[in-house]
Amino acid sequence: MTTMHEKDPFAAETFWANLPEVRCIVKPVEEPSVHGHCLSPVDVLTAGLPCRAFSIAGEKKGFDGP
Repeated sequence: MTTMHEKDPFAAETFWANLPEVRCIVKPVEEPSVHGHCLSPVDVLTAGLPCRAFSIAGEKKGFDGP
């Protein structure tokens, strides 16, 4: 089973709209646990950084950014 973590509820709604078959836990990635959230142990953990041109954490230049 694929499980995704997202702390932003609006981003989670978009994720569910596009991938309804994937389980999404709406909490910071540090909070869920194998036992507390019925997660399977993992062999590989991947993550993607937000696109700085569009992220609220970035410069918000959008398509005008590098």
